Amino acid sequence: MKKLIAIDLDHTTLNEAGQVSDYTIAVLQALQAQGDIVAIVTGRSPRVSEPIHRQIGLTSPLMTFNGGLGFKPNTSWDGEYSITFSSEILYRIMIAFDVHHIQGIAGENREDAWGRTERIVLSPEEQIFFPMSVKERRLLTIDNLPARFNEVLFYIAPEYQPAFVNFVRETYGDQDVEAVPWGQGSSIVSLRMQYVNKYMALTALQKAYDIEPDQVYAFGDEMNDYEMLRGAAHGILMKNGNRKLEPVVEAVTRKTNDEDGLADYIENVLKLV
Repeated sequence: MKKLIAIDLDHTTLNEAGQVSDYTIAVLQALQAQGDIVAIVTGRSPRVSEPIHRQIGLTSPLMTFNGGLGFKPNTSWDGEYSITFSSEILYRIMIAFDVHHIQGIAGENREDAWGRTERIVLSPEEQIFFPMSVKERRLLTIDNLPARFNEVLFYIAPEYQPAFVNFVRETYGDQDVEAVPWGQGSSIVSLRMQYVNKYMALTALQKAYDIEPDQVYAFGDEMNDYEMLRGAAHGILMKNGNRKLEPVVEAVTRKTNDEDGLADYIENVLKLV
């Protein structure tokens, strides 16, 4: 019976160096070769997830922006969707950068990326999500806004995030837009539609490929995987993952992402290949 295996990228499929191992690629390709659907479901944008999709050799749809955009790279897919919000929402925020203590902003959709920064110092992981190089993005100004975004990221020190989250809730809550801090000391806050989550992507894939509910597997490590791990028949948390997720998952991998925990669990515990 055909299975759906949904995989998060960072700290799940990828090791701490941000790489996918040859062993993991081999296991995922073996799943695909036997007819199962292996799908990346990530918080990353297409800009930084498509190269990994190609490297692994997947032919399945790519689910990005935490479930906000689902598509097949370089080909059409009947199940393709994109959940966006109007860039007009940014006007009141952008004219009050100092008020909200915003040091950087990056907005993306499927086609492109825009951004600007106030000389912030980004960690290597933040640099992936927060494109500041002029080679990676267009300058974002009030006069240079695209019509719509899938997601906008703000760089705001943790102590100022609660006030910003409240501002967005009070100002744009009636438009179903919310600000979501990444947590764990991160300075990044995501602006997106309230109902977007990875379980939305999971159900879209399940419906598109007519997968039986009990044949759905999901692997993740962090709170943005919560809905997906809870909703899948078999939600599996990485050993290196957030322990707050343990109550909603079926199991925890034997090994961490740095030890090929995803591939090991698929091959040696679940014995799916």
